[in-house]
Amino acid sequence: MDFVILDLEWNGSYSKKLGGYLNEIIEIGAIRLDEGLEVKNSFTALIRPCITKKLCAPVKTLTSLTYEELSKGLPFLYAYKRLSSFAKDAVIMTWSRSDLDVLISNLRFHKGDPRIRFMKRYLDLQEYIRDMLSDSCSNSPGLRTAAEILDIDISGSDIHRALEDCILSAKCLEKLYDKEKLEAHILDADEEFYKRMFFRPYLVHDIDSEDVDKSQMYFDCDICKGATLQRSKWKVVNKGFHAEFFCEDCQRTFTGRITFKRKYDSVAVTKKILGTRQEKEEEKKE
Repeated sequence: MDFVILDLEWNGSYSKKLGGYLNEIIEIGAIRLDEGLEVKNSFTALIRPCITKKLCAPVKTLTSLTYEELSKGLPFLYAYKRLSSFAKDAVIMTWSRSDLDVLISNLRFHKGDPRIRFMKRYLDLQEYIRDMLSDSCSNSPGLRTAAEILDIDISGSDIHRALEDCILSAKCLEKLYDKEKLEAHILDADEEFYKRMFFRPYLVHDIDSEDVDKSQMYFDCDICKGATLQRSKWKVVNKGFHAEFFCEDCQRTFTGRITFKRKYDSVAVTKKILGTRQEKEEEKKE
């Protein structure tokens, strides 16, 4: 079983064809590893932009790439065809699924086919590293953060260049490689996989929706932790539900905000106390 670690760099570009923005791929990097994590081969390609000649300032700063360099690059579909041959029959890995999202959007733009046909199995390397670092890292770490936690020397590394990021990802994987645990993270890139990939989470703003769990629509006081009384009806503000609550023990009124975010197979509930009426009046005076 071989692994291919894939990394992309992209540029936010406005497309007249789409009538909106697209993260246009400008560089592809990949390394192929055997089951013992030995590097077998590498792939790198600059991609000639076709949507815009202007690179975003953050992209120029992070990658140090120029349009002059990219103009000598490969057309996207030609580079993708070469990548397909390079990555064939391997488990594809990326640091988070954002690279897959970008690759899918570029395939949809150039081919009208959003599926990554050469990818039969996939592993989110960031998710795997997070789970392996659960004792020292509760959130999904960035690549640089993970390298620092694992005491990997990144001095001299050209971070935010595709091939260098692949190499650094491989070093993180090597530090935490456990064959059985790794295999448990591998997903089949089947129809269900793409349904999840194509699904876009959204905030629910209809209070009568079945995704709104009304048993969650209460607030405890953030000072005394006691129960509070709801003093106003729920209203929708920026796709979140707002209402005023009163704590009898603290004699204070505050606004509570609750959101329900529909994900593919769950609904995430987030609560936040926005402040008391007195605090809001003081903010206005300032």
